[in-house]
Amino acid sequence: MKEFALRTLTSVVFVAVMVAGLLVPYAAGALFLVIMAQSMNEFYRMALGGSFRYVTGLSILACGTAYIVLYGIRAFGLSASWFAAPVIVLLLMLAAIVLSCKVEDASRIAYVFVPQVIIALPLMCTPYLLFPQGQMDGTLLLSVFIVIWLSDVGAYLVGSTLGQRPGSKRLAPHISPKKSWWGFFGGVICAVLIAAILHFAGICKLGIWHTLALGAVTSIASVFGDLLESLWKRHFGVKDSGKCIPGHGGMYDRFDSSFAALPAAFAYLLIFGLI
Repeated sequence: MKEFALRTLTSVVFVAVMVAGLLVPYAAGALFLVIMAQSMNEFYRMALGGSFRYVTGLSILACGTAYIVLYGIRAFGLSASWFAAPVIVLLLMLAAIVLSCKVEDASRIAYVFVPQVIIALPLMCTPYLLFPQGQMDGTLLLSVFIVIWLSDVGAYLVGSTLGQRPGSKRLAPHISPKKSWWGFFGGVICAVLIAAILHFAGICKLGIWHTLALGAVTSIASVFGDLLESLWKRHFGVKDSGKCIPGHGGMYDRFDSSFAALPAAFAYLLIFGLI
């Protein structure tokens, strides 16, 4: 009961911080910067422990600097020449690798580049989702997150009731034995319904068909983001990526679905010229 109360309280605070961060002008930049840095740090701790601290620190700094520049370009019309800053930090990171690492470290040092792709790169999409037409409008990104959160709830409810029956097919039993196809389709259906509600409530301002499609795309992609983190945790033999969110584990645990859903939503919106 105490654990449930802690998880509930943390969830309420988490949602409040996310909503405020997305709707208060320019607060989202700082919010996603923190999410990026903490999630990358948690991955490095899982994969490398305390090894290669200078290299991983420079990696986080390079990605964080790149995000700041991209956000500045989108929000304030910053010159693209500022991208020289993260490139310089990235070059310093590469220099640190070749000067400080031994040949036998090569297989481990490769993990340095993984969170750059699966965490930092997806978050680089958020400035475009926050400024869809060049003006700050956090409702689109808020809609995406609401779909991610509630489709996960729908997947859990359907999966825990129908998906645990004898003979129910598992989605990826080698990674997450409890996830079922019932939960997968339950989450997608829930996402589409939530997207429809967001549209008619005036929160998501896209056309109805684009809103429904975006809900489905976001939900499907979020499942693979969640499974990818489960794969890493199983590989490294850990239960949670961290402990920074009481009752929920680490930052990467909380945003694993989002790291796949965000680029999927961005790609959909880009393809149809909606941002």
